[in-house]
Amino acid sequence: MENVGRQPWLGVEFRHLAALAAIAEEGSFNAAANRLGYVQSAVSQQIAALERALGTRVIERSRGCRSLALSSAGEVLLEHSEEILARLATAWADVEALEHERG
Repeated sequence: MENVGRQPWLGVEFRHLAALAAIAEEGSFNAAANRLGYVQSAVSQQIAALERALGTRVIERSRGCRSLALSSAGEVLLEHSEEILARLATAWADVEALEHERG
């Protein structure tokens, strides 16, 4: 197998995408954390890890007024993450259905 080099998307985890989607929908890190059942610092860490993996910001933060918005990269990733998370939910349901058939 050839060495294909660093593939940054391999560092992206489903929880990173879920955090991005929750922030986009809720409008804040704190509200996203509440929705996901995390503390705010955990959501911040997930977004920081996502940004490190991608090498770019996905959320633009404004100092002082505490507002935030998705960056252009964040908008693109959000569009893809919605489909990825939906596919994961479908896969999960299919696996659960198999387990019920065996039970």
